[in-house]
Amino acid sequence: MGKWGSLLLLVAGAAWLLSGCRSTTMEDAFRQQYPDPGYELLYSEAVGDRYLAFFKSPQPDGTAGIGLAVFEGGRGKGWTVLQTGTFYDPGSLGVDIAQVDLGNEGTKDVVFGYTDNKNVAKIATVDSQGDTVQAELIDTDWKKIWFAVGDIETLNVKAFAADGRVVAQVPDANAEYGS
Repeated sequence: MGKWGSLLLLVAGAAWLLSGCRSTTMEDAFRQQYPDPGYELLYSEAVGDRYLAFFKSPQPDGTAGIGLAVFEGGRGKGWTVLQTGTFYDPGSLGVDIAQVDLGNEGTKDVVFGYTDNKNVAKIATVDSQGDTVQAELIDTDWKKIWFAVGDIETLNVKAFAADGRVVAQVPDANAEYGS
């Protein structure tokens, strides 16, 4: 094999190795992490130069929680899962918070969750400056899921009905906490 043939083989091998780290689609990358079909991608959205994807996460008792996966990539570039996590909350308003590297947006807090309360029309949280942050609310075939991105730091979430009434909140204002 000549000099150019060796160079071509080297370049092709390097390209193959680099492409081996990425999946063709977001779904393929997700399935490498979660091959069980009970895990189901529900929604994804670009934030910064990353993608947040929310998924249904089956629990051993037959119920399901929600998960957050952070992806890097795109069409033609391939997809890589950078971070994942799941949680389950049996309450009417499941809430979790995760710190996520959003690439060019820096590290942000993602507050997310789910509700099966059909009356929820809006969800809001509060950022570290005390300002209200409206969550994005998405209807799925499973439940309503929601998320907000910012400098949140603490869980303070309220779910509102269409008439403005608070129908759920975390922390629960009526809960009694031990000392």
